[in-house]
Amino acid sequence: MDPVSTALTTWVARGLAKKTVAVIGARMRRDQDAPDVRKALAVAVKSGVAAAVADVHHDDPEGARQVELALLEREDARLPLVDGTGLAGLVDAVRVWIAETESPVGETGLPEEIDASHPLAAALCEAVLHRIRREATRGERILAPLWMDFKLTCLQQPTARRPERLRDYWHPGTPGTRFVGRRDELTRLADALTPGERGGRVQVVGGVGGIGKTALAVAYAQKHASRYRDGAIFYDFQSYAVGRAPDSADQALVKILPTIRDDLSSAGVEQLSAVGRMSAWQESTADRELLMVWDNVRSLAQIEPLLLWQSGCATILTTRHDIDVDGADPLRLRSLEREAARDLFTGIAGDGHDEDLVRRLLEADLDVPILIKAHAKQIRAGRRGLGEIVAELSGVEPVGHRRTQQAFFDRLDGSYLHLGADQRYAFRFLGAHPGRFATGEVAAAILGCELDEAVDLMEDLVDVGLARRHHRPAADPRPPAYTAHDILRAYAAHQARSEGELTPIRDELSAYYRQRLDEPNGGDRRWVETELDNIGDTALAGRTGAHAELASRVGERFFAFGRFTDAATVFGRAAEVYLDGGDDARHAHALLGLGEVARLQGEWDRSLELCRRAVVIFERRDDVGGLIKASVGLGHVSRLKGELEDGARYFEQAAEQAGAAGDTPVQARALVGLGHVLRLQRRHPEALERFAAAAELGDPLQRANALRGIGDVHRALGAPSEAESRYAEAAATYAELGDRNGEANAHLGRGAVAVLEERWPEAEAAYRTAEEIFTELGNRFGLGTALRGQGTAAAGAADSVRARRLLGEALAIYSVLRSPAATGVAGQLRELDARENTA
Repeated sequence: MDPVSTALTTWVARGLAKKTVAVIGARMRRDQDAPDVRKALAVAVKSGVAAAVADVHHDDPEGARQVELALLEREDARLPLVDGTGLAGLVDAVRVWIAETESPVGETGLPEEIDASHPLAAALCEAVLHRIRREATRGERILAPLWMDFKLTCLQQPTARRPERLRDYWHPGTPGTRFVGRRDELTRLADALTPGERGGRVQVVGGVGGIGKTALAVAYAQKHASRYRDGAIFYDFQSYAVGRAPDSADQALVKILPTIRDDLSSAGVEQLSAVGRMSAWQESTADRELLMVWDNVRSLAQIEPLLLWQSGCATILTTRHDIDVDGADPLRLRSLEREAARDLFTGIAGDGHDEDLVRRLLEADLDVPILIKAHAKQIRAGRRGLGEIVAELSGVEPVGHRRTQQAFFDRLDGSYLHLGADQRYAFRFLGAHPGRFATGEVAAAILGCELDEAVDLMEDLVDVGLARRHHRPAADPRPPAYTAHDILRAYAAHQARSEGELTPIRDELSAYYRQRLDEPNGGDRRWVETELDNIGDTALAGRTGAHAELASRVGERFFAFGRFTDAATVFGRAAEVYLDGGDDARHAHALLGLGEVARLQGEWDRSLELCRRAVVIFERRDDVGGLIKASVGLGHVSRLKGELEDGARYFEQAAEQAGAAGDTPVQARALVGLGHVLRLQRRHPEALERFAAAAELGDPLQRANALRGIGDVHRALGAPSEAESRYAEAAATYAELGDRNGEANAHLGRGAVAVLEERWPEAEAAYRTAEEIFTELGNRFGLGTALRGQGTAAAGAADSVRARRLLGEALAIYSVLRSPAATGVAGQLRELDARENTA
């Protein structure tokens, strides 16, 4: 049995060994599959049924026929996998499927009895997976992307030793140091989440904003951490933040996976598809005992794919909405008990206050933590007296037992009005800012003051309990940043809206970010890294042309940082806004941005389609600059797809038009692209001519690219020393420019020269360096090329086992990308087999 088949059998066995069926977790669905994918999956599933049933019932042909008919009596669209179930959820889907043919369906819509040890389950899962693997690697490769995601996230990890414990992803907005009261609620939560035989536990904690839901969840985690040997995860889905859309499960995984897994970089996670990220989550958490806190969730659909139902896992879900999870009773928080409310107040404001005034304050604050904390901090800071606040609150309309956002706003009015005019404007700015936090530098720009003045204003808000410092490492030299509880920011936004400032502040913020991004060299890199998410949130906070322009610019930055998911989001928004506004030209440029993202994610057909849609618009508008950029994009994708004649035509057209327009950087880029196409066509003198012309145009990056191209040609002509010299010069230039991708490509060239001279250890070392960089960057095509190079070097060194493994990994990547290079790697593997058979 080959290693992949062994890994398949092990994976299925692990899934079947679980005592519970992750029914809710198995509801994760892919987006609508293309018809050819659904057809290929249906063939794999139905042929897998025939094979598995025949194997299990080999001594009873009639019984086998009846079982097969029972399993396949449903429509193809309702078969497991065909219905969108991810490959990682196959085991549970098959167990339910088999049970549905043998057991009546209960009130939950599931079979009343699910036999975890049914003899058909393992055979059926393995048969289906083997057929998918065969189609993905030796058939038409329609299922290659699904198979690659599954293989990378589910099959490769068990071969390595799993860490004893996952790294925690734990970023709550509260440290949990001032938790008081809630003893009954904490006991109820602990009882509800007590591990048991019936699988993982999920508990909804509900209540109005500011009532203490997050604090309770964090207190539980601190008290019961020993229950969860494999770690804890806290993620704020930001469903109630003003001016931004709630996070999705996939957006959460983009941030969580690189932290909890050593083998996945941020860029690598970005390169996975959404289903691939979900598979990585399911594999990472399989057989683990974990605590998850999903904070500020609006709906079950938002986090349902992340729910873990295996024994030993617990999930706390905090929400302001009514969410039903598997029929469990939610734990709804009310106001604090008076004694606990008093402890909270004195823990902040100190002892020695008039007891009657304290009682009246707590009563006026409805015994709600967010209000008590704000007033207690004002007293502690000496900004206001207890009696003053009580007198002010006595005029607020009583609300009885109602705890509404407006009731909270009414009780914050006095705190707001007590601020000076500048502090009030700073508070309104914090509410209008769509990002998760506001830095002192940005506050200074919008408030129209010096940095130290802006910091003083924000610190004033911290002192009176209307803001808090955004957590950063203690040694971080950057100016401080500020945020606040969602209720306080909503109140601040309400005040900004009342003053007619919400839109103007956001417009000014958008203009400021655009101006900073337009600075020479694109602005300070560290500043961009700090503000990138805030800029993205600002771009998505409106649908004006200015917001779309900012979305396009920040999309380029997300792209440069390898954050392709975020780049696609903002480019997509820009395209929508420009289309709605009838701005064809900018709409087309946004399509080019989406095309670039698709190309780097290996979706070459989609990239071609987007570029061609842009070309139609540019041609209609006679937009030469747009046509040049589109032609370069089309040239790159055509080259990657092996359509060299088309690639040459696109690059030649772009180089000619850019030269006429005086755009030398784009002209050089197009000449380099054309040189590579000519090289692949073995038109070496012409390729050298184009590379030399590109190098002479003076753009540093394109000169490095041209040097690397010249090295490629000399290597093809059998001149290794000339090639090595050009690669070394290119690598040095890339390093000076900070271009890691270019540097990795130069190492590929040096590895290829070493292979040419049969210097196998040096070749492997160069390719391994390239592999490390490509892995860090998430460049899957480059990674495949580096693995192929290492496999070639291993074969040259007569290490056939290592060569076969490395070439197999390269083939899997190329297959997912539908790259013509897959054919060459498959040929190398056949040569290895033939060599061994001859020996």
